[in-house]
Amino acid sequence: AQGHRCCGGCCDMRRAVIIVDAVGIFICVFYAIYFAILATVVEETDSSTMDDATKQQVEGMMVQMEHVFLGLMAIKIPLNGLGIYGAMKFKHWPVAVALAAYVVEVIIDAVTFNIGGLLLAGFFAYPHVVFLREMKS
Repeated sequence: AQGHRCCGGCCDMRRAVIIVDAVGIFICVFYAIYFAILATVVEETDSSTMDDATKQQVEGMMVQMEHVFLGLMAIKIPLNGLGIYGAMKFKHWPVAVALAAYVVEVIIDAVTFNIGGLLLAGFFAYPHVVFLREMKS
């Protein structure tokens, strides 16, 4: 009996878990670089229309956002790595931990009404759920 297929039959759930977690890591790295560049651009932007207090407030907010985001990525990247490891070695708990990270992401996106993030996290969680079910049976 063949397992559940993903993406119109192109791959099985094990491969789908590996792919979505690898894509998740890529997205994290991309956004880390993006925020670093954005913070630099905001710092170097001509602020002749802003007073010093406003400029410092904007720069401080950008630095805080960058630190929070990088902190979250420092958590998310290893969890995605666990998902890849678990799928490659057919281990239940690493895939379950990666799924838990996606569930937390779904909850945060639902509370903040981030529809795009909610859909993405839900689609990324789906292969984990099915793969865990397949490993149980």
